[in-house]
Amino acid sequence: MYPRANCHVSGGKVCLSGSKAGGGSDGNLFEVKKGPISGFINHNFVNQLDLILPLEVYSQIKDAPILNDIFTHYRVRTKLCNLLNKQLLDVIGAGKIIKLITINKNSETSDIFISIIDNKLCLSLDKDNSERTGLKFTKSIFKKNNRYNYIFDFKTIGLNVNNNDFLKILRFLQLVNINDAGDYEFLFYITEKNGNPYNLTENELLQFKDYFETILPINYKASAATNLNSILIPSLEINNNDLKPDPEWCLETMEFLTYLSIGGSQLYSMDKTDPFISNFKKTIDFSSETTSTDIIKITFKNGLIHSAFISLQIISLINNLKISNWYSIINYGLLNTNYSWNLSEHLFHENGENHSIFLQNKDDYIQWQVTGGLDTH
Repeated sequence: MYPRANCHVSGGKVCLSGSKAGGGSDGNLFEVKKGPISGFINHNFVNQLDLILPLEVYSQIKDAPILNDIFTHYRVRTKLCNLLNKQLLDVIGAGKIIKLITINKNSETSDIFISIIDNKLCLSLDKDNSERTGLKFTKSIFKKNNRYNYIFDFKTIGLNVNNNDFLKILRFLQLVNINDAGDYEFLFYITEKNGNPYNLTENELLQFKDYFETILPINYKASAATNLNSILIPSLEINNNDLKPDPEWCLETMEFLTYLSIGGSQLYSMDKTDPFISNFKKTIDFSSETTSTDIIKITFKNGLIHSAFISLQIISLINNLKISNWYSIINYGLLNTNYSWNLSEHLFHENGENHSIFLQNKDDYIQWQVTGGLDTH
């Protein structure tokens, strides 16, 4: 048996490249002196983002635009033959970036599963369908599944929609439409090249409606603050001078942050969770006179979240204010996807974890990336 999940840990120092908490023209909100903060930038499909921070930190940022702005993604129902339509290609041709994921099919067992990751079309098909395309697919690394993958980069089209591989894909989707009357449902959002969210204009939305059976804009924003009262905090000091983070501290800290995210009863002294399930109580002396802290949790959810933009805006905001305290951001990835980080193949069959956890304390940070046991991350 392989492990049900893996955890990749990295850390470094955060150093802002600019003085503003907004996106620059190049989209780089900050630079990192030691190791990249890739957990947010490369995390493909996130359906919940939690910001966790002490009340005193929240009081300084609660009126920031990022915690009050409204974001939009889109839910689509369509025949596959209408997915790669002229309007979608026009949006890409105008320099916009699209992320799209199938939501009514199983990425492991469905004959056809499709995503678009930063303008790269990612097809995951069974053997018969992969052979029908006339394209050279790569067999999935997951031996249990008869899956074949193909990635097509839309930038290879340029202004030439007669690209041979693209035409093969279109013909295949037309063939699927003849043989399969079922609709596919997708979630997608659009960003500018610099990562800023882009909302379709009314005219663009109308043009999409010429191809899709339905296209529904879905709005979301940060939730109201949830106050977790009187929480005893373990040591969150980050020591990045070591070549390797202390495994025990990493495990205990990740467990603590996760309990904050889910509001776990283990955070409170009266909890009676079996120590075989959680040994968190051993990390904090609840009988001591340690000063308790009020913790605030804010959640973004409701479909497909602009996780990279929101995460980097929060990091930039807090660092520009020179707040010398800790805070954490947790991104929960969609379990049912063919790729989790970048173009790293993802296994959904067993559990489907792909979550990123970020902790900054002073100018040090550490991040955890939790993946499925066989993921190629």
